[in-house]
Amino acid sequence: MTNEFIYSIKNMFSFEIGSLFNSTKTKMFYIGPYQRSYKWQSDGKFDQVPQLLSDIYDAWINNPESEYYLQYITVKADNINQWLEVIDGQQRLTTLSLLFYQLGQISAEYNIAIGKLNYSRYDNGNIFDVVCEYCKTIHEVNDGHYNEQDMYYMVAASLSIKQRLKEWQSNHELDQVINYLMNNVKIIVNLESNFVKSEDIFANLNDNHVPLTDAYLVKGLLLTNAVSRINAYGRSIEFTEIQEQRKNLGRIWDEIQTWITNKEHSHFFFKHTTIGSKFDPQYGMEYFLELAYLYKFNNERNEVVGDYSQNRLELFNKYNSKIKTTEDTAVMIGIIRHIYRKMVTIYEGSLYNLWGFVQFSKSIANDDQLNLFTSLDMSEHELMKYLANLSIKRIPNLKDNDISKDNYNVLRYKSRNDKLTNLLLSFSIFIPMKASKTFRFRFYDYEQSKWSFEHISPQNPKGSISIPEYAKLYVVKEIEKNLSKSNLKDEEKDRLRLVVQNIEANEKIDAEAVEFLFDSNVDEHSVGNMALLTREDNSANNNNPFMIKKLIIQNRKGNGAFIPNHTYDVFNKILVSPASDKPFSIETFIWSQQDVDAHIKWMEKKNEDIMNWLKEGEMK
Repeated sequence: MTNEFIYSIKNMFSFEIGSLFNSTKTKMFYIGPYQRSYKWQSDGKFDQVPQLLSDIYDAWINNPESEYYLQYITVKADNINQWLEVIDGQQRLTTLSLLFYQLGQISAEYNIAIGKLNYSRYDNGNIFDVVCEYCKTIHEVNDGHYNEQDMYYMVAASLSIKQRLKEWQSNHELDQVINYLMNNVKIIVNLESNFVKSEDIFANLNDNHVPLTDAYLVKGLLLTNAVSRINAYGRSIEFTEIQEQRKNLGRIWDEIQTWITNKEHSHFFFKHTTIGSKFDPQYGMEYFLELAYLYKFNNERNEVVGDYSQNRLELFNKYNSKIKTTEDTAVMIGIIRHIYRKMVTIYEGSLYNLWGFVQFSKSIANDDQLNLFTSLDMSEHELMKYLANLSIKRIPNLKDNDISKDNYNVLRYKSRNDKLTNLLLSFSIFIPMKASKTFRFRFYDYEQSKWSFEHISPQNPKGSISIPEYAKLYVVKEIEKNLSKSNLKDEEKDRLRLVVQNIEANEKIDAEAVEFLFDSNVDEHSVGNMALLTREDNSANNNNPFMIKKLIIQNRKGNGAFIPNHTYDVFNKILVSPASDKPFSIETFIWSQQDVDAHIKWMEKKNEDIMNWLKEGEMK
């Protein structure tokens, strides 16, 4: 478990109350023997040392009141030796120390790093004094003679720093820039447990560098401010007690972050709440934290926004501008925990399918949208009714007067028909009705694909057909069944035998040769001939007869493809028409107009059940 703290550069090196050394009861940083040598480059404009100085200067120029954050450093307190062992970040600390030593050549009061960084590999701990003396006598790094490789890089860094300080001084900017550096430049410090080997932490960090994200920065801010150093009775709290309280909060935070950053959880709540930016599940915690921020501070409660791959520190700066006290932090953490608990309740409870349908169904004109903020303030019963009403607005009611019962003109096939999409989707989500608490639709899988309307049976056989290996036996059997018919002419039999030979030879066949597998009377674009299928699966079906489509769908589902329940049931003809005079045909490999009519009757009854269920609120 790591404890995260935010410190200004001044409080990284001072002993003032609230500083890093004061809080940890230590006196210096220690660079262990396992650490790599100092290797930051200084020659080019975009090398690490000049780039660091430029970044700090640019931050000051752009906004002298702003805060600038350096990458993490990771340390471990050794209270016996009274030092902080630097596990990760020694390059940054070394560069900052060199900067202050060079500043000390201008004015001694500037050198706040004197005696604060000890390298184990050097007998003389004052390595920076040695570097400074070198820089007094040489003008180019190659002018010197170095016993140690990192001495070369330290001298080069010092010379680069020295030159930059001269520029700031000549422009009368030095005091202002240094003031900004000390007070506005911040570092998040990871304080590792004393019970973990430093070498192990170092190896892990260098294999898996954690990026400086908004979420990490907000976590550091909240954990830093979460525990006051003075209790309600005015007593100073020991650092060990503060550390323990922050550990507990850290564990809660890690639990929330682990759950939210699960791609399916993040997708379920935030896929359609981002504005102006593409949803990216790796920023799930950022979306979550922005939701919490807007819930607390934005009266209008706009939807979640932000492109976290581009607008770095935007979210953190929002939090940092509002969270100033322990009390502010406590309220914010309470809101974060409330939202988390609400999301878990929705995702893992009986509201899952309802929420998912509203979130991922097609919006209809003048339709109300799901409001995350409104949802967070509702009881479970209120939220159920709210989601049910939104669902009713999304699903076309087949009893509505604007829909012709003769041909369902409104719901007939068009390349895009949002009402038809929602109708078909509802058949897959809201089943089985009374067991809906246990059935969970695969919304994440649904959203990973582009969906289209599958014509269950094409109207007429067209073009050539490829027969998949797993379908050959069934197709040949149907052909042989047709061959046994007594009214078949010899030339027709010969044609079918040739088709069998082509199938066995893995050759394509003419669709017209197996026209007996089609029903030419099917109303192709009728709602009763429609099912949802991914474009990939739809393409695989192409113009195949119902029989082959059925086998393709069975095979793809068997191989793990996501096939909506209603689509699978339709192609397997396991639906039962509620109208005794309109049953599905008994032919398992043919989809006829009789099946289309029976399917419409099934849709009418299923739609009525769903609408009544939603209106009556029987989701309890």
